[in-house]
Amino acid sequence: MFKDSINAFARENVELAHSVCSRDKQLDEMNREVNRKLTERMMDDREQLRGYFNLILVARAFERVGDHAENISEEAVYAAAAEDIRHQTLAVSA
Repeated sequence: MFKDSINAFARENVELAHSVCSRDKQLDEMNREVNRKLTERMMDDREQLRGYFNLILVARAFERVGDHAENISEEAVYAAAAEDIRHQTLAVSA
């Protein structure tokens, strides 16, 4: 995602930038799922609390990288197309 966001900005590729933004939503969901599973394991295996907590922190760091990639992509869209896509939500199909 980060590499794609840099490429989208450098090449003024609006479509690639949009794809990075949509992938960030998937990364957010993956982070929530990892946190849920690791929290469950923490409750079952208290001897490994530190390890599980460290994994939660690593997952959070990756999620933050995704957030930064999304921000770069939003700036890429603005620079290339003068379209402000910050704070927009993707339409969910019913």
